[in-house]
This record gives sequence, structure tokens and C-alpha cells, in this order.
Amino acid sequence: MKIVDPSNGTLKGTQTFTHEGLTGNIGDTPDEAIIKTLDYVVISMDEYFKMKGTIVQIESTKKDKAQTVYIDLGTKRGVQKGQKFIVYIEMDIAGELSLKEVGRLNVKEVLSGTRSLCTVSKGGEEIMKASKEEKKLIILSRKNTFLGGLGL
Repeated sequence: MKIVDPSNGTLKGTQTFTHEGLTGNIGDTPDEAIIKTLDYVVISMDEYFKMKGTIVQIESTKKDKAQTVYIDLGTKRGVQKGQKFIVYIEMDIAGELSLKEVGRLNVKEVLSGTRSLCTVSKGGEEIMKASKEEKKLIILSRKNTFLGGLGL
């Protein structure tokens, strides 16, 4: 499999998959075995397809710390319960935008095509502060699914 960035045509990575080894002969039918092999492809290609979104609302707080938040990603992007995200704020450094990590999220529940509820596993105070200052809170997936991320 070759992974090409469609925006500029550059090759992002390659990997060979065969119907043997970890996934070979798993399943009661040939179709099930193929599906298991494709599941392995999905897991193996995670690093090439990070999801990017934003925190759209803080749902619950405790002692000035965000505990749960809503994000603008859901089933349309392949978000799954338990998926992990890193939270960043945008910073202008010498006229260029940079990202600073301020927290971590875990998807608690996927609510719709464009909305998920997440628990804040790290950085609740920083997320709350940035939200109060109306800073954009960007999220990037820590682990994504290749085919799921494409909406398949």
C-alpha cells in the first residue's frame, strides 16, 4: 500500500500487507479472513492519518478544571469510543502560528456525525483557562484509523 498526500502528490509512506502471519487463516470463511487482514491494515496505518478538530464547548467542570468537553468530530470522521486526542492552543510566535500542547482527551461517547463527548484526562485547568480567554483549542488524534478516518 502506498500512502500519497492528495493535496500535493507526495508519498507519505508505504507498507506491504499479506494474508498470512498475524491475520492469516483467521475467520470461518475466506471473506472473514480478508476482513481480519484489512483490520490489521487499519491498525498499521494509524500514523499517516491524524484527525484534526476543535473543542467546541466545555460540558462539565470541577474546581476550575474542565472535566468533559464536546469536540467537532464524530462518526463522519470515524471517531470511536476510547479514541485519544492531544489538545493544543495556537500561539503566534514571531508572526508564525505554532501549537503548544495543553491537555489530553479520551472519547467517552460518539454522539453524531460531527460531535463527540470526551473526558479530559490531562490539562483540565489549562483547557479551562484557554477557553475563558477564547483561545482556539485544537485537537489532534493520538491514534486514528486509516479506513475509518476516510469514512469507510
